[in-house]
Amino acid sequence: MRCADARVVPAPRHQPADALSLEGEVRRDECLDAQRLKQLEDENRRLKKLVAEQALDIAALKDVTSRNW
Repeated sequence: MRCADARVVPAPRHQPADALSLEGEVRRDECLDAQRLKQLEDENRRLKKLVAEQALDIAALKDVTSRNW
């Protein structure tokens, strides 16, 4: 479900109004959870890239310092 799709839909006549508000609240929470998950995945991807770059830098520095000049 996309966040744009998270809208309040009128409840059928046999459902109380509280069920409608709860359903809308759950949809909003799911939308916020999906957005937060995407943010965390993006941050995780960025941090993994940073760690990989630093590991390469460390390996290169170790290689340079281990040579006999």
